Amino acid sequence: MGHNYDPQVLLAAVKDDISKHPHHTVFTSSAMRILQKLMFGLLPSFIQRRIRPLVAKQQRLHPTSYLDGLRGVASFIVFMGHYTEENIGWFAEPYGLYEDGAPSSPLQLPVIRVSYSARPMVHIFFIISGYVLAYKPLKQIHTQQFSAMAGTLSSSVFRRALRLFLPSIIVSFIMALNLHFGLSDDRYAGQFIQFSSQMRDWLSMCWALLSASWDINLLSSPELRYNPALWTIPIEFAQSLLLFTALLGLSHCVSQIRLIFLAGIMAFCFYGGHLYSVEFLGGMFIAEITLLNDATLFTPISSPTTLPKYIIEEKLEKLEKAECGPTIKERLLQAFWIANLLSGLFIGSWTNSHPEEVWGIAFFECPYPAAL
Repeated sequence: MGHNYDPQVLLAAVKDDISKHPHHTVFTSSAMRILQKLMFGLLPSFIQRRIRPLVAKQQRLHPTSYLDGLRGVASFIVFMGHYTEENIGWFAEPYGLYEDGAPSSPLQLPVIRVSYSARPMVHIFFIISGYVLAYKPLKQIHTQQFSAMAGTLSSSVFRRALRLFLPSIIVSFIMALNLHFGLSDDRYAGQFIQFSSQMRDWLSMCWALLSASWDINLLSSPELRYNPALWTIPIEFAQSLLLFTALLGLSHCVSQIRLIFLAGIMAFCFYGGHLYSVEFLGGMFIAEITLLNDATLFTPISSPTTLPKYIIEEKLEKLEKAECGPTIKERLLQAFWIANLLSGLFIGSWTNSHPEEVWGIAFFECPYPAAL
């Protein structure tokens, strides 16, 4: 049987309740607004723009913004690599090798297997990190803004540890809680009956995570029981500090001398087996080359001293050359970049298991000259 409610009576009752409990009402409405903002912030950016096109902030593009997309692709490949290692283990084998009688799949062929080859992507991450961290300071060096460069390096050094270690510690803490309360299996870390023992074990792992940044044996990784994938974090931090030191030390050198010194440091690190240092400094090297190629962006355009007549003639000559087709030099350069791409895809197909059995990859098995 239905009931008829007077809207005026209901409104009066609500107002009376608000007058009696004003703090509770304000707290509830504030909590709801915070929850709505939190849930909206968790949505992907393209969904945010569709729901609230006027609220979503338009991100400003930077010269290195395209690298965010590249890092996103590499992250997805790393995820696919972890998934295949845990669930389709024989995919980690080279094509033609058998494990437990499982036949090979076309997905294990070189170039195709790049879609789930996680380990090469980690090294690409390191090169990109070196490039991104060095780009802005190098740009300031090229424009003789040494004071601004010092401020950039100071800010980067201060924020680098927080950006790397704080999320890692939070994630490992959540994993420790899940393990203690039985929400996760004890595949890597053990489950303790007492909560205090679980926290002590987690703190010991955090200490190993922090102290690994100063380990001289850079090719080893600490035992990070609650999240083994965090092994790259100490490497990122240590190599970032090395990169900042190199930037500061070479800041007053001219570009050509800076490249020579940087190449020498990279060769020294490679010979000694500090391969992660080579990758970070290699990113800095690429950033320097990029800025040299774009040097016209930072040099003032002088007033033309050539008469317009001759400028037009020069442009006509360039158009005539373009109509004649590419020169031998241009064809060779194009062939070089195609070969470079194919070689990168082949090396990017590095297998997790038995790489010494793969033709071509076996050549890179000896990691550094000092190990010979």
